[in-house]
Amino acid sequence: MLLNRFLATCLKFAHPSFSRQGMLALLILLLTFACSVHTNASPAKPFPVRALHLALRPHIISMAQYRQKIDQAVAQDYNMLILHAGGVHASAYQVSEPGKIEFNQTTSEQVTQLLDYARKAGLEPVFEIKVIGKQASIISKSLLNQHPSLLVKKAFHGGALNLAYRFPDGRDAYDVITLPMLDNFIALYGKTRPRYLLLGTDEVPVDALESSAKALGTTTPKLFASLINRCVDHLLAQGITPIMWGDMFLSGKLNKPGHGIKGFTADPRILDGNASYLNNSDQAPSTLLAMNHLKNRDKIIISDWHYGTGTHGEYPSVDYFQTMGFKDVWGTTWYDDDGIRLFSRYASKRGCGGMIATAWHMTFTPSVIHHFPAILNNASVYFRNPTYEPVEEPIVSFRLADSDKSPFPATEISGGVFPKETRQLFYEATLAPELLPQNAVLMIRDEQNKTLSAWETFPLRFDAQNHRLTGRMTLPSKLGKLPHAYSMMLRFLERDSGYMVQRFDGQYFQIMAHQPSVAGKAMPDAFLAADFSQFTQSDFKAKVFYATGQFPTLMQVIRARHKNVAPAYAPVDGVLNCQYEASWANVPGLWKQIVSKGMRLTLTFKMISEMPAGKKDYAALLSMGAFNQGMRLLINRDRTLLLQFAEQDSDNRPIWITSPVKVKLNQWQTVQVTLTPLTPGKKRQATLQLNEDKTQVAQLPNPISPYNGDAPLGLGVEFKRFSNNSKRTWPLLSGQISSVQIKPY
Repeated sequence: MLLNRFLATCLKFAHPSFSRQGMLALLILLLTFACSVHTNASPAKPFPVRALHLALRPHIISMAQYRQKIDQAVAQDYNMLILHAGGVHASAYQVSEPGKIEFNQTTSEQVTQLLDYARKAGLEPVFEIKVIGKQASIISKSLLNQHPSLLVKKAFHGGALNLAYRFPDGRDAYDVITLPMLDNFIALYGKTRPRYLLLGTDEVPVDALESSAKALGTTTPKLFASLINRCVDHLLAQGITPIMWGDMFLSGKLNKPGHGIKGFTADPRILDGNASYLNNSDQAPSTLLAMNHLKNRDKIIISDWHYGTGTHGEYPSVDYFQTMGFKDVWGTTWYDDDGIRLFSRYASKRGCGGMIATAWHMTFTPSVIHHFPAILNNASVYFRNPTYEPVEEPIVSFRLADSDKSPFPATEISGGVFPKETRQLFYEATLAPELLPQNAVLMIRDEQNKTLSAWETFPLRFDAQNHRLTGRMTLPSKLGKLPHAYSMMLRFLERDSGYMVQRFDGQYFQIMAHQPSVAGKAMPDAFLAADFSQFTQSDFKAKVFYATGQFPTLMQVIRARHKNVAPAYAPVDGVLNCQYEASWANVPGLWKQIVSKGMRLTLTFKMISEMPAGKKDYAALLSMGAFNQGMRLLINRDRTLLLQFAEQDSDNRPIWITSPVKVKLNQWQTVQVTLTPLTPGKKRQATLQLNEDKTQVAQLPNPISPYNGDAPLGLGVEFKRFSNNSKRTWPLLSGQISSVQIKPY
């Protein structure tokens, strides 16, 4: 069927002057090509274990709602359900006294009924129990009042049991709390004993481990391994296979000789570990060497979690754990669709026996719960067929407007603005010709709604002849205070595969009393440009403006939150005054264009004062990513200019290009950045130049990932993209920006 649609599309666009012989030759060529593509895309075997990992939060989600999610998982052909019972900020239960757990807003009987429901529906239920770290939420206040030293105070990431503490009878916290807690959960299964249990050992607060290790006269890795060994022995004695998170055994140190792991040859592809904040520093305590002290590795399954795209689409930690002799390695993903696709494919090639799709707080948190349907749906598509390849650009273009002559419509490359009288909006989206959508809807969310869960849904009609989705939406008659911002999301299923296409655009259109100003003249030769020389204070007070270029972008203006800075700062004519405000925007597709075509960036700015006191040692002039994705142009506290591209050095950390000349205060400066275009077989080159000073040149050793999480563009501020919610990083630039241009190289 796909082949027929492919040929039909080619014939539709064939030139009428083609001869019959030429058309026949063309068809033979196309048929050969299409058949080769079809052959390469032949389905791979499904993973034997296809698990859905859900956070168990009965105080937020009812048992009836969990049964609905079980039904959804069964419909998507999952065969295992992992229930995460505890966490950093909240837990489904608490240890009220030694050997006893009490559930929040539910009972043990109801949890047992949920396990039975899952089992009868065809899902094997498995609990995840936090056995090392993230344990503050599971200890009741009454128990902690009786034993105030039971938890390590100020432990990183959710607290941890004090393993050096002894109860009056001389037993430690593992004997009194952890092992009986495991037995409590095992007992919930009744006569049908569980085959698996997931030991929660991820993102362990190593500071707490180190504190306990010192008190016990041992080392951090030995203590970590001994705690796991105790849990593993406890489960194996009952015929239960332990599953364990793998992050605390990973480190960029594994890519060089001298890493200290017995029986493992350094793998240069292992550039980082999920626990890099713990295991890559020579100064910090580390759990890396705990691998040398683990027993029964051949009886333990590793859940190897990576939530991004990996370096070059590879996940060499899988090979590491297989080399170290574990029973199996199950790849574990989150909401990043590219990450799910690439990890499933890699794990399939390595013969992994399972994959786990995690949802974490996206199971229940209103601001991000819209991710859950795509996680549930698309992870299943990849787990059942790891070679599945979605259409790269499913949405060719779209337009949201109040009329045919709307001056500022929302499109696939730019947000939109509509007058306050607007009550109806019309939507149309042209899809890739190989897609056949079903159940297509457009959803909008009022960003002034504090719950961020009130998505309004509008059905869309599919015009097969033009391959277009169309529909209309009606806005509330009373909007309240203007400007009024909305996020929007297009969602539909691809009919042949069941794959869910979902495009989210945050704060993508606004209802305003007045049309926004445009920052400078049109610059069609630029990706993006903004010139504030003609702007007045009122232009900035409108809170939005338009940048020009090939990506004519609706930029948001945000107010500064500098510490120790008087609130008297205000907008300044002719400049973006970053002591008072900064600007950001979602610019879909911009980063991929830069990665492909290179760039020439020119930015004019002035530092007014030194950076205010705070935790950060830098401020951003311009950002399109963060430490581990994309690029940033920064100023250090000592006024050194820094250009950073992520994932470039041997430890998967950024490469830094530094200007040798300090930025002067109260003088206009021009910084120029270049990046050479993508050329097969050639290393890329980046340059940094401040004013007329010597150009600093660096060769980028690694390919630049086209994925930066669609991080927003920030001017005077760094934005971090997290699950389609942008998080700004303070402080802002202590100065002003007059113009910026980003052009192709």
